[in-house]
Amino acid sequence: MRIRWKFLIVLLSISLTPMVLMRLNGQQAMRELGNDLAVQTKNALIFETKIALKRLVEDHARVLKRERELLEMTLSLLSSETPKRLYNFDDDYSLLKTETHFLPQSVPLHEHEAKEMYCQLKPGGQCTPFSVNFSNQGFYMDTQPSPKNEVIDTANRLASMLPLYIRLKNKHPELILWQYVILEKGVRTIYPDPGHYFGRMLNHKNIWPDWYRLTKEKNQITWSQPSLDQITGNIAFFVSAPLHDRRGKFIGVTAIAVPLTVFLHENEHIRMLSDHVTPLLIRAETSSERPISIIAQESAQVKRHMHWFAADSPKRLESPDKKQLIEMAADLKNHRSEVREMLYGGKSTLMAYQSFDEHGTALLLIIPKEDILNKAILMEKYVHSRIDEQIIFTGIILLSVIILIIGLSLVLSRSFTLNISRLAEAVGRVASGDFQARVRLNSRDELGELGKTFNKMIPALEERVFMKQSLNFATEVQQSLFPSNVPYIEGVDIAAKSLYCQETGGDFYDFMDVNRENKTNTAIAVGDVTGHGLSAALLMATCRAFLRSRLTQPGTMGQIMTDINGLLARDTSETSQFVTLFYLEIDHEERIFHWIRAGHDPAILYDPKTDMFSNFDGPGPALGIVSDFEFHETPGMIYGTGQILLIGTDGIWETRNPEGQMFSKQRVKELIKKHNANSAKQILDAIIRTLLDFRESQRQEDDVTLVVIKID
Repeated sequence: MRIRWKFLIVLLSISLTPMVLMRLNGQQAMRELGNDLAVQTKNALIFETKIALKRLVEDHARVLKRERELLEMTLSLLSSETPKRLYNFDDDYSLLKTETHFLPQSVPLHEHEAKEMYCQLKPGGQCTPFSVNFSNQGFYMDTQPSPKNEVIDTANRLASMLPLYIRLKNKHPELILWQYVILEKGVRTIYPDPGHYFGRMLNHKNIWPDWYRLTKEKNQITWSQPSLDQITGNIAFFVSAPLHDRRGKFIGVTAIAVPLTVFLHENEHIRMLSDHVTPLLIRAETSSERPISIIAQESAQVKRHMHWFAADSPKRLESPDKKQLIEMAADLKNHRSEVREMLYGGKSTLMAYQSFDEHGTALLLIIPKEDILNKAILMEKYVHSRIDEQIIFTGIILLSVIILIIGLSLVLSRSFTLNISRLAEAVGRVASGDFQARVRLNSRDELGELGKTFNKMIPALEERVFMKQSLNFATEVQQSLFPSNVPYIEGVDIAAKSLYCQETGGDFYDFMDVNRENKTNTAIAVGDVTGHGLSAALLMATCRAFLRSRLTQPGTMGQIMTDINGLLARDTSETSQFVTLFYLEIDHEERIFHWIRAGHDPAILYDPKTDMFSNFDGPGPALGIVSDFEFHETPGMIYGTGQILLIGTDGIWETRNPEGQMFSKQRVKELIKKHNANSAKQILDAIIRTLLDFRESQRQEDDVTLVVIKID
């Protein structure tokens, strides 16, 4: 990629990254704020709705209590007045003189009457009005009544209750559905008169209603559980009181049928909360599996809160949360009001309730939570829409800034990269070998300084290239000085290797044939010149040349080494350099090692038969230090089968690892001992390989040379 485009990318990154990050951060913050606001609003709405629902059911319970007290007071009046009329009646019985008075009568229902109160609820939910007579009572006699005259007298006396019934009905038109009197002797009355519906009900049902038997058993004012009114088909309560004669003997029951709708008035505040309220009449049961039963539910096909119908078959309130159902049943039994969040019909709802009788009967209002949360959902949608608008707006601004920055970057990068292009062209010419190349940069900044430095660098670079070429040539020359092959000696295996730390070095080894008393010995020399690099390589070449030249002339080993030392001392007197040398001659016929040690590290000999190491020591300083020193060879040593001799430079055991530890002669000895059964080259390779592993990534600080001789 060209630097112009890199420069463009850098400018865009520097300028746009903060803007993009700030935009993303602002966008995320706005969304989180919107979500938090929606969640808090939802929680607040749920909390306020719970409080409102709980207040409604508690207010409803208080209203029911007052209406119950009113009904009980009204029933107390009827229960005390009815016996008086039965036993203290002295007026004329003109109301009932013939049996025709006992026949059902029907008066058309006027328009101003409560048609919805007196209608028959059909199974489909429709309610058909029927005629009732508000000016008369309905009478009914058992098939086997008491003596006729006594029955007629009783009926006439009960007929005197009509004005009281009318007054009570007018005072509480919606509270009272029917007013009953049922006597043990078989006389029954009902107000208002439903005509033939009353007789039809008695012909098809038990002669004694459940509420009659319950009141007779308890002998006190009794509230029945909500049950079906057999005339209208609606759900009603029956509150009844026992009747007694002068002696306190039970003679019958007077009762008032109260429509369930009286207790279930629709509250306008509920309508403000939701249009999908589900009202149910429930009761706590003893079963822990299905602890709440549904007594009645509202008809969905008629006006709300006007008609309720009982379930066709026993139903239970169902919810996946069984624990809450059990707790709700306990609340109903203990007359506690509560609002719970529960699943009903697959939806999350709020359920408000409070029982209003001793049976644990209660009105349950079920409101979907989604209706309550509509405002919060609308607000959340509005906030998100505004956020989206802001995102689009800031995106347009960001795009405009990007276009502007790209234009400016292209203009600026051209002037900046023009000088770089000129510099790159000049570098290419130099790389191809044109050292006459120069660059002219019309700039006073760092690029201008770079151009000047580049122009100054080219001559120095040309000189260094020349030196590098010369050094490479010197390396090739020095490498050519090493023996291309090791000498062949029967029964003797030899291997040698040198590793330089620079292109050229001061270590060397050499193999030469030497004539001694009409026989040819093999000479092995290992030397180490002080220092590194080209100067050490030159001295090494000089020392090798002196050695090879002197070995062609007669003389003992000591004389040869003395002469070479004198020659080197003349050359090194000004440089203070010197050469350590280990010179070894192998007498093939006598199988003897002869050596001179000129300041070099002793050679190491390992004898596997005795499993012991020994050194080839000997007196003598390094060559080139003392010009008139006379060297003498060390007495020879007979070598035996399996012995291993190693001649090396100090670069081997003085090599250090990254922790600063030296390789040491001890490791060299352990390697010789470990691989003594192998060939000389295998032993040498094992030492070199272990040495490199030991050094790891450390730079080689000194030249390494070693010669391994094994007696087969």
